[in-house]
Amino acid sequence: MLVFFAPLDDEELENSGNGFKAAIPRSLIRRVLFACHGHVMSGHGGITKTKFRAKQLYHWKKMSRDVRNYVRSCPHCQQYKPCQKKVTAGEYMPHNISEPWETVAVDLMGPKPTGIDR
Repeated sequence: MLVFFAPLDDEELENSGNGFKAAIPRSLIRRVLFACHGHVMSGHGGITKTKFRAKQLYHWKKMSRDVRNYVRSCPHCQQYKPCQKKVTAGEYMPHNISEPWETVAVDLMGPKPTGIDR
């Protein structure tokens, strides 16, 4: 097994083997990404969490790009995770009122839970 040494500048990574990481060949990157993202114990974390897990133990060139592409193309995440795109409301159209009580609005709430003493 090839080992890559990266001196630690990040305090969060200190418990990951004193800077020694497994150098991953291109042929095994998808397996490592599955272990860091798609495995039952990984929980389909986002790009940041998956990259953090991978950086703790492994090293390969262009890791950030590979993690980003893998997570964005994950079928489970595409199906079940909410869309991260911000939905904007349409243009505001003021409601012109010509006389009192032409439009009435009511805010409804309830049922509210009763207190213990009531």
